[in-house]
Amino acid sequence: MICPVCGAEVGESKLLCPECGHEFRFIPDFEPEVENQISDTLSEISIDDEDLEELTPEEIEAGYYYDEDGNLFYDGPVFDADGYEVRDDDDYNGPLFDALGNPIDDSEDMDEAGAQASEQEYPVDDGYLVEDYPDDQLDNADQESQDGYREEFGPDDEEYAGDYDEIPDEKSLPEEEEYYEEEYDDIESEGGDTADFGKREELAAEYAEPEEEYSEFDEEYEGDDFYDDDSYDYDDDDIFHQFFLAATKSRFKKLYACLFLIVMLLLAGLVYFVSVRVYRSSSYEYQAGLAEQAYLEGDLDGAIDYMEKALTLSSGDDEMKFKLAQYYFEAFDDEKALLMLWEIAYEKNENQERAYREIISYYEKQSDFPMIESILEACDNETIVNNFRDYLANPPEFSYASGEYDDVISLTLSAGSNGSIYYTTDGHEPTLQSTLYTSPIQLNLGSHEINAIFVNNYGVVSEVAKATYRIYIRVPDALAISVPDGEYTVPMLIETEVPQFCTVYYTTDGTPPTMGESNEYSEGIPMPLGHSHFIFAAISQEGISGDVTECDFDLTIDSELDLQTVIAAFKQYNLNMGRTADIEGHLPGNLTRYTYVIDSAINLDENGKAVSGNMADPETGELEEPKDPHIYYIITEYTVDTSGLTMKTGNYYMVSIEDGFIYKAVKNEGEVIQRGELIPPEAYVAPPPIVPEDNAAGN
Repeated sequence: MICPVCGAEVGESKLLCPECGHEFRFIPDFEPEVENQISDTLSEISIDDEDLEELTPEEIEAGYYYDEDGNLFYDGPVFDADGYEVRDDDDYNGPLFDALGNPIDDSEDMDEAGAQASEQEYPVDDGYLVEDYPDDQLDNADQESQDGYREEFGPDDEEYAGDYDEIPDEKSLPEEEEYYEEEYDDIESEGGDTADFGKREELAAEYAEPEEEYSEFDEEYEGDDFYDDDSYDYDDDDIFHQFFLAATKSRFKKLYACLFLIVMLLLAGLVYFVSVRVYRSSSYEYQAGLAEQAYLEGDLDGAIDYMEKALTLSSGDDEMKFKLAQYYFEAFDDEKALLMLWEIAYEKNENQERAYREIISYYEKQSDFPMIESILEACDNETIVNNFRDYLANPPEFSYASGEYDDVISLTLSAGSNGSIYYTTDGHEPTLQSTLYTSPIQLNLGSHEINAIFVNNYGVVSEVAKATYRIYIRVPDALAISVPDGEYTVPMLIETEVPQFCTVYYTTDGTPPTMGESNEYSEGIPMPLGHSHFIFAAISQEGISGDVTECDFDLTIDSELDLQTVIAAFKQYNLNMGRTADIEGHLPGNLTRYTYVIDSAINLDENGKAVSGNMADPETGELEEPKDPHIYYIITEYTVDTSGLTMKTGNYYMVSIEDGFIYKAVKNEGEVIQRGELIPPEAYVAPPPIVPEDNAAGN
């Protein structure tokens, strides 16, 4: 057996530990016959308990008991004055003490203890067997109980099911410490009571080795002994604790310490090795580092294996997923690479566009542009679709929806990305050989069926876009002129109404008006002097001209004003103002000259604004003559170069036929002329001729 206190090896037949003195208590099996004999024996014993002093639990635990006659006996181990247990091989003749530290007297009540001490009935080797005691010291019940112990717990039975009681609180010095008799004699000679257990404790403490604390264990360690507490269960003691108890009690302490140190170092190394292995197998950074190293060393398969393991430890690192996709591509495992990129794309985070870019780049290298188009069509991220729209081939878009229109349509076609548009206008399916769209398509009167396709720069052809148009164009009506044909003495403004969505053009040379080439009408036209022939026409935005309207006018103004004198006044005005170099009107430094033409007349009101022409009476066809007219000649300034090219300068003048005063004229956006500021007469009066002095003196 193993002592639960000190860990020493104890023989199977021994009841006390030879090292620490711990008493083994056994519980025999229940035998009805023995139990009945014990009951009969106890019933015959009559002890007057009232005269006996009650034993304390500590005394009972130490080994005190009363026999059937009421005699007090001590059945526990004995100790010397220093707290050492007295054994059969000890040569000791000093005073004896019980387990509680009380001296054992040679009185009548302690004969048993004296006999034990003198006869040394505690052999170390043979143990405490019943046969070591005289039979006359045991009654029948005790003898039968001891027989039961021997029968139940023989030498070969190592099992013990009983409870361990708390060991005595023993004070002892280390085994290696030598006891000095002279110190003990000195104390006794001085009158001290060596039988005082407290004094023995002081002496033991004086020569005891320094105590060491072992915080790893629940027990308190003092010297070589372990002191148990009530809460510690030695039945559940671990093997390491048992080993430590055995080591501290053994004479080979240093060997045990070395072995313990070696075991601890081996355990530490094993723990470190396991920790490193666990870290390496469960560390994402470590596995990723191995993948990078393997890739740099050219081990592509190893890099893939390490990277796959790293991603199982941390599946949220998109950067590593991109690297793994790269490794797959380099290993010609395109399917796994694309699956890895699609896994990133489906996460819809900030790396989604990069994933799409690499996927599209892969299919672009394969020239699989239809696949790229289908990928983008299925993408719900407008930003990504917009960034890669050049890969798309969406059908062209028309600027006008299919339908009926009453105007000419200028149809434009557009696409959302770079490429070319091909179209037809006769309903046929367009191809790459159809008309290339470069400018808007003009749709005039009639029915038009437009089909178009878009081809991007990668050669992907879109679906056909179709639209049908029916154009119903309105032809403008003939214009009505405010002044009818005829002869006039008072000038009238020639006016007409401009139809909606049309422009009115006119000519005075007898040619039909055309868009962009003839004079554009905007407001009333002053009536020309003499005979004039006007042709008016309204032309729609689509270029469709209505019927023309022709007018003939003859204007004769009764005035005493000499027109040639008026022209001469303008020449003098230019010379006086420094605009010309001579009276002929030549510009300074060149041969171009000014010339003036009196081509029309106008009737102004008191505020200097033109009076509109009156429409003829619809019943009589006659015009109502204006009252108190103020007629002015309109003078237009031109330049004429040496080649005879004549151009308007944009300057206009007015001359009143009543007083001959000259005014600057203002021409608005239309043809209406308004009177401007008056030119002082002295500005166009010739200076007096220069008379020689001799002639002046003669006068």
